[in-house]
Amino acid sequence: MAETMWGFDLGSTAMKAVRLTRTWKGFRLVDYSFLPFEPGDEGDPREKWLQGLHKIFPDGIKRAAGLILSMPSHRTMVHRVTLPFKERSRNNKIIRFEVEPLLPLPIEQVAVDFYTWKNGEANQTALAFAVPKEEVKKLLSLFQEARLDPESIIPEALSLMGLAQKMPEDSTTRVILDLGHEKTTCVVWDNMALRMARSIPLGGGALNRAMGKEFGIQFATDRGRKD
Repeated sequence: MAETMWGFDLGSTAMKAVRLTRTWKGFRLVDYSFLPFEPGDEGDPREKWLQGLHKIFPDGIKRAAGLILSMPSHRTMVHRVTLPFKERSRNNKIIRFEVEPLLPLPIEQVAVDFYTWKNGEANQTALAFAVPKEEVKKLLSLFQEARLDPESIIPEALSLMGLAQKMPEDSTTRVILDLGHEKTTCVVWDNMALRMARSIPLGGGALNRAMGKEFGIQFATDRGRKD
């Protein structure tokens, strides 16, 4: 793993990036970028995204070493499955067969990975994450056009679990609700293990629209009042 890495999130209203560096205590935040999109912008979103990427990473791949992308939760299908083997390498070979009956798409059209909260046990429960390959291709092609080479793509739910790992350990069940503009990501964990991940199609945008209708104000003003 690189000594320095970037985490990146492409949202519906902004793009966000954080740069972490490894220390003897773990990782330390050393830089961040937050680029909001203009409200009501009707232009080509890809051009808007590329402009933002060039602002954050003006030197391309040299600046973005160790780049990790977050796959939005509403683009990800999550299912709980039971995996028969102790070794992750063996479960990697059969995870597609375990999740195939649960998917609305042919298995050939999705990329699949899984998360387990106990390693080295047979018949362990896992969360399987499946993403349409077209979604992965769209995301990667955007970064390739910006001269960036991501190291990996991880589900948004696992990104949020990084927050959980910074909290005091106990056995209680806890929840993080990440309120976005058009959707909310929910993760549930206990004993520092992710138990559930869901994308809820309701976010701050619904509140903006409700306030705009109630008070007769525009989106930008509305968002400022809500904040």
